[in-house]
Amino acid sequence: WRVVRAFDLLWAWAFTLLFFVLAGYVGVVCTWMLLAAIIKPTVFLPYGAATITMVTTISLTFKRLKEGARRIEDRVRVLLEEHVTSNLLRAARELSASMAEESFGGGVVLEEVAEGEREGGDDDDDDDDDDDDDDD
Repeated sequence: WRVVRAFDLLWAWAFTLLFFVLAGYVGVVCTWMLLAAIIKPTVFLPYGAATITMVTTISLTFKRLKEGARRIEDRVRVLLEEHVTSNLLRAARELSASMAEESFGGGVVLEEVAEGEREGGDDDDDDDDDDDDDDD
């Protein structure tokens, strides 16, 4: 484990050093481009404008795609939940019907559970109270 921990620590230091070297390089390049745009604006200013336009376009496109993906994910989640819920309710009804045919009496309970799921409520407490009333 010590070897793995040492390797992870070495990798973290190397990555941090690489990050700061890259950030420094980008800073120096931007400074020289700014200086060049000040000295010869007709030659270097179009490059600056193109760079700003490119960065803005990429960031806005990324933001729109991310929002679109979120909306699609939400819609797919809703459709899947509706599909799974409808299949579970159908299976509960079929199971209830088959249990009613076998005269177990459990079909009524499953139908009540299916009804509660359709209404979106959790009627476990109400079912317990009904059972208590039957015992009296």
